[in-house]
Amino acid sequence: MGLTVIMLTTIAMHFFIYFCIGKRFYEIFAVYFSSAVAKIFAAVYGLLFIPMLFAFMPIHLRLNYIFLTIGAYWLGVYFYLSSFFILSVAIIALGKAFGLISNVKKARLHTGIVVAALTVAVSSYGFFNATRIVFVEYEVQLNRPLAGEPINIVFIGDLHLGSVRSERQLTRIVDGINSLEPDIVALVGDIFNDDFYLIRNPDRAEMLLREISATYGVFACLGNHDAGPTLGSMIASLERSNITLLKDEYVIIDERLILIGRLDPIPFGEFGHPIPFSGFDNLRRRELADIKNLEGNRLPVIVLDHNPASIGEYTNDVDLVLSAHTHRGQIFPANFITGLIYEVDHGHFQRDEDSPHFIVTQGVHTVLTPMRVGTNSEIASVLVR
Repeated sequence: MGLTVIMLTTIAMHFFIYFCIGKRFYEIFAVYFSSAVAKIFAAVYGLLFIPMLFAFMPIHLRLNYIFLTIGAYWLGVYFYLSSFFILSVAIIALGKAFGLISNVKKARLHTGIVVAALTVAVSSYGFFNATRIVFVEYEVQLNRPLAGEPINIVFIGDLHLGSVRSERQLTRIVDGINSLEPDIVALVGDIFNDDFYLIRNPDRAEMLLREISATYGVFACLGNHDAGPTLGSMIASLERSNITLLKDEYVIIDERLILIGRLDPIPFGEFGHPIPFSGFDNLRRRELADIKNLEGNRLPVIVLDHNPASIGEYTNDVDLVLSAHTHRGQIFPANFITGLIYEVDHGHFQRDEDSPHFIVTQGVHTVLTPMRVGTNSEIASVLVR
């Protein structure tokens, strides 16, 4: 009941802001153009609220791909449109209070044009920047040194296959991974975007994933979006893609290191999520000690754990934890928020010299809207010794 009230309140709030923005721009169109043009704008603007609403709501429907795409793009535009609009309202209010603005109507027209220009500029940059993939490199000396030559681990998170642009980016992602000549490739969760059947061409996606080349193989763990009624299809797809999924399981790589893959602690559909999904079905996240007894272990231990909120679970019996999930906020200023929420929301972190190393990637793709401002889509590699 409480979640329903919050959802309805949130929708009502956004509808009010949406209406106020539309009214302001209707007035601008009416001044600078004809009333007919203003009415066309109002009709289009009003209709765009519907697909955007589905992007906001914590449910995924198998809607027409065009409908979902429009909603995803418009959500990103609306985020900055509403942000700049609220800022302009505050500036006008302060200007009026301090006697700096005498003609409020004229100020609204002028600030409306500035808001529109800023929104177009930032949104265009954000959509373009989301298509760029950057490469980030780390080098880690494990607490328990690795026997023999260093191992090059390339890892990505947040593929979100089924989301807008995800399949279009996949070829470049695979090529980028292979260009780094990895020994191990790790997919650290959110490989899918809640519903396997949102992927337009699963056969092609699996074919591309099979092209990933790594000396010791490709491994994955499940993220919070890799859940729900189509979990079985997701797991089967990973098998067809020659990806070893570690569901709170471990493997020993070349008798030189232990690789553990964790289940996400809060998959969609569990622990109060207002989504009619079934989480990981009968799978439940276990304690690390129940997966592998590490007491007295001499091999280095590397853990794939999607959500970096879980780093408090790891002590010096683990050498390195690879995570994703945060997207580093994805769009400014959310990157400041993730920086406050997580002990580490991106990059390399180690509490002290005896603690595990933690590396969090910003993710190789986007969620909700195909936009990145102040963050990057990245492929990370870590050379472990």
